[in-house]
Amino acid sequence: MTDKIRAVFLPANKQLINIYKGYILNGELLNKSEKDLYTEIDDELDYDNPSKIDIALRVIFILPLFPFIIVIAAIASIFNKGSKTLDKILPRLNRVVRFLSTKKKTKRKKQVLKKEYEDIFKEDIPAFLNHCKKNLVTVYLYSYDLFSEEDASKVEKLIQEGHINSCAVISKLSDLVPLLAAENISLRNSLMIITNTTEKSEANLLGFYTGNGDRRNVHLWGDSDFIGGGEIEWNSRKALCDLKDKVEYYLKGKANPFLSNNLILFIEDAHDPILNNYILRNHESVCERLKGKGFEFIYFPSFQSESSALQKIIVELIKYRLPVLNSLADNEIEYAISTILNKITPKEFYEMVIQDLDLPYFKKPSLLRNISEYNEEISTFTYKTIEYQTETDLDKFFNWYIEQIKVSTANNKTIYYSLAQPPADYDADWYFNKDSKEESEELKKKIDAFKKEGKYGALVEAIMYMLETIKEDKPEIIDKVKPLLEKRKLLESNVTLSPLVIDKHNNIFLPAYGNIEVKMHALPKTVYLLFLRYPNGIRFKELYEYKAELLEIYNKVTNKYEKAEIERAIDDLVDMTKPSINQKCARIREAFRNIMDEHIAKHYYIDGSNGEPKSIALPRDLITIQK
Repeated sequence: MTDKIRAVFLPANKQLINIYKGYILNGELLNKSEKDLYTEIDDELDYDNPSKIDIALRVIFILPLFPFIIVIAAIASIFNKGSKTLDKILPRLNRVVRFLSTKKKTKRKKQVLKKEYEDIFKEDIPAFLNHCKKNLVTVYLYSYDLFSEEDASKVEKLIQEGHINSCAVISKLSDLVPLLAAENISLRNSLMIITNTTEKSEANLLGFYTGNGDRRNVHLWGDSDFIGGGEIEWNSRKALCDLKDKVEYYLKGKANPFLSNNLILFIEDAHDPILNNYILRNHESVCERLKGKGFEFIYFPSFQSESSALQKIIVELIKYRLPVLNSLADNEIEYAISTILNKITPKEFYEMVIQDLDLPYFKKPSLLRNISEYNEEISTFTYKTIEYQTETDLDKFFNWYIEQIKVSTANNKTIYYSLAQPPADYDADWYFNKDSKEESEELKKKIDAFKKEGKYGALVEAIMYMLETIKEDKPEIIDKVKPLLEKRKLLESNVTLSPLVIDKHNNIFLPAYGNIEVKMHALPKTVYLLFLRYPNGIRFKELYEYKAELLEIYNKVTNKYEKAEIERAIDDLVDMTKPSINQKCARIREAFRNIMDEHIAKHYYIDGSNGEPKSIALPRDLITIQK
């Protein structure tokens, strides 16, 4: 597997070609020193604290006066005039103290930029290129014009000296498509530097993100009239060296639901026996120390040595992550696990992690960590390369790493503010997204239990990915999980969905997930069966129009016979001033979340935006209602 690379694409202007370091005025490179740009003028008087020599001279001058002061005070006390004398002496002593500490007046000079250079700015191309090299980012140049012989020679020199990889002459940015493919460039981890806002659309066509926010990786180098523009124009930089902060040490990759930000993964590209022996010997200590700081340490060889003890945990995680595996017996999954753990090598495991996370190249061996605080499609990762010569160096590295690492205390929930005021009375539609996502204590405990075993999540992903390795030994097992193997990666957005079957007794089953039953109480099931009838959804404010259908369904699924009690329950459901409908939607969501992860469950429960129809996302061709 060839790792993707991070890159910066730069326009080949004269500053870059000349690796310029100095001042620029109105687009011209200035061959002037700093002293040529400034003039010296008198500043206001300033006051400096007296030096030690000044204080010493003042003390020498005043010291002979103290015996006289003491004699005068003694005589005054003999004649009982001490207090009057003291009143006269103290002000004089105060003046002496002030004299000793008085600051010296000095006249200062200050440097002022000459008027003709007021629009000047400093550029440092070497600093930017060195920053890229330090962060393992490859630099490519592009030009819309052919080079003169002299400039072509300078570009070739930049390539030979390792400052840049290559330079492409193009007519438009989209001409870089073949280069992006050939060089295996990770676009989300790369930068496109443009000098004209008209290039934004072309950069977007290439796959760079030109929108607002942290994901944006297109930046404007040069002056910009930001009036009417966007974030790119607003944050333009005159000097390329001012864009160094955009060449990040951090990596961006696909989000992984199990590789959360409390996990630290050891990863290497070639087996290092000394390092691995050290980790194996100190594994328990490292794990305990990291656990004390709220982290779990993932070291794949330890999974192999503990495989028999891990199997039950992994089976539960696999079935929750991918309920399609409920079609396999536990002993079949356990067989697959033990087979895979015996066959997969650490190197294969590390390559799968990098491939599934879609991370670019970074220096290894390293400790890799997801530092994202939000559940987004793209996660941010940080890594620390393990460099050592002796075992003492390894002790120092792990001591330093464990000492400095900490869990973010930031609140990981984004708070959204609405200009609209909440209704004075309860409105079920208004509070739907809050109330319908409420989880019971039982479900919270289940999810928390899985999170506690989160260190096995990456192993689960690798095991599922490696199921293909047992196809020759146990083809009957592989046949059952063939839909997964065709996808290969578990992080694909298209998940394997089971058909949903409502039998003639109104029980809900998922045939592709081992025909597992989705259990609900009568009222939540009534609501669910109603929404299954309407693919386009139902607006809550119109729910009262479906009261007759709700009564009809409820009478079929409940064992209650009190007509008044049944009608009261349905009246509460269609009353938007009561939370009943949201509570039932929460129980429906919980019924699916009890048996599967959110990324699959969301296709089965009722959802929708405020004011919009609420519906079930599952495709209609996957729904069967038996008569």
